Order: sequence, then C-alpha cells, then structure tokens
Amino acid sequence: MKKQKGFTLVELLVVVAIIGILAAIALVYLPLARAKARDAKRVSAVSDLKNALELYYNDQLLPAYPRKDTPDLLTSADLPTQYIGTIPVAPTPADDPCDGATNSYQYKSYVSQSDTSNGTGWYRIRFCLGRATGGLSEGCAVADPGSTTNGNCVLP
Repeated sequence: MKKQKGFTLVELLVVVAIIGILAAIALVYLPLARAKARDAKRVSAVSDLKNALELYYNDQLLPAYPRKDTPDLLTSADLPTQYIGTIPVAPTPADDPCDGATNSYQYKSYVSQSDTSNGTGWYRIRFCLGRATGGLSEGCAVADPGSTTNGNCVLP
C-alpha cells in the first residue's frame, strides 16, 4: 500500500491558528509603532528646521533669523528652499495629548535686548509629541537655537 503525501487536517489547523495569533499581535502593536514613527518624524523635522535656520542666519549680511512677530507656520517666503527643500508639515493624525491645533510647527522670532541692528536674535519652534521620543517627554516641546526641551510652550 502506497502512503499518501500531504498535510493532515490537524497540521493545517495548527498553522492557521499560529498565523491568526501572529496577526492579532501585529494588529495590537501596529498603531503604537505608527504613533512612535510620527513622533520621531516630528523630532527630526524640528532638527531639520533648526539646521536650516542656522544656515539662513549665517548667510545674512546682518545675522538674523526669519522675522515672525506672532507664532505662525514658516513658509518658503520666510525660509527659502535653498536652506531646506520643503518646509516640513507635522504628520497626521495628531496623537494624544496633542490636538489639531497643536499638531504643527509654530515659529516665532525674537529681537535680542542687546541687538541694535534690529535683527532677530533668537527664535522658538513649538511642537507637540504624543509619546516620549528622543529624550523628550510627551506633550508640548520647544526648540530654540541652543536646545530642544519640554515645558514652557508659551511663545510670548
């Protein structure tokens, strides 16, 4: 008698069950991985903005950052594309505790007290993180020429 080749019903059910368990685990962790990726993109975009702002500052005849007196988004009119290809936009959707209003890169420039040339002495970029990323905790964060920190997110 010749033995039949193939899988038994039990073997097939075990494989299907294992695949189902792996798929369920992937579905649970996929949203968390996407949220972490969005936060990493936010931190990277702010770093890119800071680098572009320093390049802009160094190219000015009277060193200055792009002028914005009220918190607003940077545009290519403020920061030409030679310094940063395209101005980054915060990834969507916004992650808790961020909302649609705080899910952006708000920029404001400041004139130094000792600056008599009417140039812009420093800036702040406000952004929001859904989870701790890159040494920053979740929530509001601020970047300026010297650092990127959590905390005082008021742009006076």
